[in-house]
Amino acid sequence: MHRPRAQLVNGMDKMISYRFSFDQTDAHIGVGDRFFIGRSHIITGQRVQIEDDVIMSWGITKVDYNFYPIPPELLASAVSDWAQGNRDWTHLDAAKVTVKKGAWIEFNVLILRGVIIGEGAIVGAGAVFTNDVPDRAVVAGNPARAMRK
Repeated sequence: MHRPRAQLVNGMDKMISYRFSFDQTDAHIGVGDRFFIGRSHIITGQRVQIEDDVIMSWGITKVDYNFYPIPPELLASAVSDWAQGNRDWTHLDAAKVTVKKGAWIEFNVLILRGVIIGEGAIVGAGAVFTNDVPDRAVVAGNPARAMRK
């Protein structure tokens, strides 16, 4: 029987100082060509995709799922199961995170599940993302919002 394996797919011409966490055996992180990623952390239970020509600073966290189950009454057993290496993904909400070509993400940014950072977008320091960023937008804040295009 073939079991899927977590996978990191790397492009060319890159500088990486990142921590990658694969929380499911079939999780996938894809990274394009010509990029820089400072000391940060990608956590995936499903899929994270970073396209070509992306610059990402330090202290960035990307996660493609929520760590707590929905409904919340399952939380107590979820923590116990997780501690024993038995994670039930049935009630965890996951969605692919994408950073498109030419995006620039400053330091201490949090990008949550399902978010797409648009092509050529500039993301200000300390921003928290729960919604998509349009192409070539300048966004900042907590919660993040567009400042200009």
